[in-house]
Amino acid sequence: MLQILDKTESSLSEPTVSDTWIFPLVQMSTFSINQDSRFTTRLFESVPRDSKVKLASGYFNLTEEYIDTIIDRSPASFEILTAHPEANGFLRASGPAGGIPAAYTHIASKFLEKVAGKAQDFRIKLREFRRQGWTFHTKGLWVFRPGNTLPFLTLVGSPNFGYRSVYRDLESQIAVITTNQDLQSSLSEEAENLYRDSQLATKETYEQWGGPAGGIPAAYTHIASKFLEKVAGKAQDFRIKLREFRRQGWTFHTKGLWVFRPGNTLPFLTLVGSPNFGYRSVYRDLESQIAVITTNQDLQSSLSEEAENLYRDSQLATKETYEQRERYVPLWVRGVVGVVKHYF
Repeated sequence: MLQILDKTESSLSEPTVSDTWIFPLVQMSTFSINQDSRFTTRLFESVPRDSKVKLASGYFNLTEEYIDTIIDRSPASFEILTAHPEANGFLRASGPAGGIPAAYTHIASKFLEKVAGKAQDFRIKLREFRRQGWTFHTKGLWVFRPGNTLPFLTLVGSPNFGYRSVYRDLESQIAVITTNQDLQSSLSEEAENLYRDSQLATKETYEQWGGPAGGIPAAYTHIASKFLEKVAGKAQDFRIKLREFRRQGWTFHTKGLWVFRPGNTLPFLTLVGSPNFGYRSVYRDLESQIAVITTNQDLQSSLSEEAENLYRDSQLATKETYEQRERYVPLWVRGVVGVVKHYF
C-alpha cells in the first residue's frame, strides 16, 4: 500500500491501472496486531512535503507516537478537528463523567502547548466543532497532495487515533486511495461539511475555560446555579431569592440567620455561631451556635441593622447571572463538584 502512495498521480491515472484501491486495516494491540497504527504512523511520515492532512477525532487523545510523528517527523501540514466542550456527549453528565469534556479540553490544551513549544504552530492547527444542539463523535482522515484541493486518501472506520483505540480496543477501518475525481470530490465535500461548523482553537481559547486556580469559587458558583434551577423547577422563585455580596476589595465569610414575623420589619429570632448551613457544617465539622429569640425592640433593631448592613452590598442573582461569560464554570469543576460536594 505504501508503494502506491509513492506513485505519481499521473501514473495512477493510466488507463491500465485501477483508479481506486481499498485496504482493510486492523488494530488489536492486546494480541500484538498493530497494523492500523503502524500504517497511520508511516503515512504521516511518508506523505510528500507540503501535503495537507485533515484529521477528525471526537475524543481527542492522540498517542505520544502520533503526536511525536506529527510534530517532529511529518512534512505535512495538519488541520485537526475535535469536539468543542459543548459538543462533547458527556457534557453535563452526572457524577465523575461530567468531567470528561474538561479532560479532553486539558489534553487539547497540552497538545497545543507542545506544538507551540516546537515552533510548529505554523503548520499544525486544531479546530473545534461547535453547532447548537449537536454533539460531535466523528472520526476520519483525509490526505491532500501538495497544491491539490481534493483528497487522494481517506481512512474510514472506528478508531479515534487515541490511546484507547490504539492500545485497548479492537478497531478496524479501511484505507481508500483514489484518483477518481468524483470520489475525491465526495470525500472533499464530506470533510468540508464537518469543518464548516468549527473554529480555530488557540492557547487563548483554552484560557477562557478557567483552571484550577479558580476552582473553588467556580464550584460554589455551580452549586448556586443548580440551587436556582431547582427553585425555578419547583416554581418557587416567587418566594425564594438568592443574593450575592460584592464590595470592592472585600471578601465575604459571614454566616447568620434572621427570622421575621409576618408584617414585621424587625427580626424576632437569630442564629449566631460557626455553621455555614452546608454539608460540611452539618455532617463533618464540630459546630456550635446559639439561637436568640427576643421581643426586645432595641435588640431587634440591632439585629435588623446587622442584616441590612450585609444585604446592602448585594445584588439579586438569577439564572441569567450564571449564564454570563465571566461566570462560566470550567467543565472540570462541574464534574468534580458532583463527587466532592459533600465535603464543602
